[in-house]
Amino acid sequence: MAIKQKFQNLMKYFRNLLSLILALGLVGYLLWLSASGRLALYVAAGYFTFNLIVAAVWAFVLFVALVEKAWPKVAKKYLVICGLVLLVCVLAPAKPLSSVTANNRNLNIGANLNPSTEEISPLLERDTKTLRVVDWVKLRNYEANFTKYADKEVQVSGFLFNSRPANAEQGSTADSVYDSEDLLIGRFVVTCCAVDATPIGLEVKQSELLKNFKQDDWVQIKGKWEQVETNGETFLIINPSSVEAIPVPRNPYE
Repeated sequence: MAIKQKFQNLMKYFRNLLSLILALGLVGYLLWLSASGRLALYVAAGYFTFNLIVAAVWAFVLFVALVEKAWPKVAKKYLVICGLVLLVCVLAPAKPLSSVTANNRNLNIGANLNPSTEEISPLLERDTKTLRVVDWVKLRNYEANFTKYADKEVQVSGFLFNSRPANAEQGSTADSVYDSEDLLIGRFVVTCCAVDATPIGLEVKQSELLKNFKQDDWVQIKGKWEQVETNGETFLIINPSSVEAIPVPRNPYE
């Protein structure tokens, strides 16, 4: 019985120690995400402060539990919680969402972005070469006559993905308006976190400049809007004059 009791005590000791290490690891991981800038791959910028507060509260709870010698009472519960969270972090490492996610979500290339007049007014005054992907999508959704931007210069950066994913339904915009080999230069718009990320994109005309690039490559494209007609409808598509590979930005989302 004495040996059994010693074994049980030893197991409790290692369980408590392991749960403490995992809990400290979770605090450290949250702080590392903030310090390295990788937190932007998970949540919108507005939630960065909240993440730091959570890490601080979690650290305070650990400190109080250790000082009051209460950790053994909660160690089993936190062993499971911290273990699961860290396991998810290991299995789903911090990296930008890709074309796979874009094609598996509602590919409306930004139709849900409905800007107000207050949002649009500053964009109308800017040099078109300074407008981002999300700015152009907002303008396209707001302007009744977006084709007035034909021949305007464009300079945007983002990742490349196909304008007609394999799961596109026949007759959909992605299927009937643009060529199946056309690429979009896109970003994800994040409201809260990566879970609610919505893909947006601008159509890029087929070009020899794109032959050495593939889906998910990050590029900067310079060119002009070109007017095209398909099925009796008029659209604008970027006619690139240069395509340059770029590193994945620190914050890849809009």
